[in-house]
Amino acid sequence: MSGFAVVACQRYQIGDMVQTVFRYSGKEYRGSVCIRSVKELTLGRLRYGVICIKKGGAGDDLFDGLSEITMGVQREQLQRLSGAAG
Repeated sequence: MSGFAVVACQRYQIGDMVQTVFRYSGKEYRGSVCIRSVKELTLGRLRYGVICIKKGGAGDDLFDGLSEITMGVQREQLQRLSGAAG
């Protein structure tokens, strides 16, 4: 997986590169994303479809971390559906 969507108030254009920090389960994932789509929502919010750019180097772990985040979210959803989360 190399993409995700995010809701924000700040305006970006398709093709803009944005430095991103994604926090999940007590860990920070940093990296660069490219804006691929924009959709206007209500109250000045915008939904962006982004693709993660793998650059490598120190502090650029978002690309690899997306798989970990996806698996964690899926586990949480399965637990909720099974009634195991309480």
